[in-house]
Amino acid sequence: MNFEVNSESVLTLHPDGKQGIRINKDEYELLSAFILFTIKDVGYVNLNRLIDKAQNSFSDPLDAEVAWRVFQIKLDLEARGLITMYSLPYNNRSSYMKLTRHGLKAIQKTKIFSTGAKNE
Repeated sequence: MNFEVNSESVLTLHPDGKQGIRINKDEYELLSAFILFTIKDVGYVNLNRLIDKAQNSFSDPLDAEVAWRVFQIKLDLEARGLITMYSLPYNNRSSYMKLTRHGLKAIQKTKIFSTGAKNE
């Protein structure tokens, strides 16, 4: 994923109030839509699965930058209240993401794409 360096950027938020990062606006919009629609399509997903799907969709599977960007945008979406993290009652060791009501409304306003992912 190569985007223009001098184009507009977005300053991400962090759920713990820490300093966010600057990321290219087009890349942010693409990856945030990918994350939201992936979660919508499967219902819930853990971070490892989400990163695997992103790497398969956007780059060489060994590209660490995609994983890092997905993680940073995931934190931003969490801080904005579009997704939430939770553990399943029978498995407290794994954390999963799901959409909030605010996240569902954001998707309904967006006419971007659906990943076509199925709950596996």
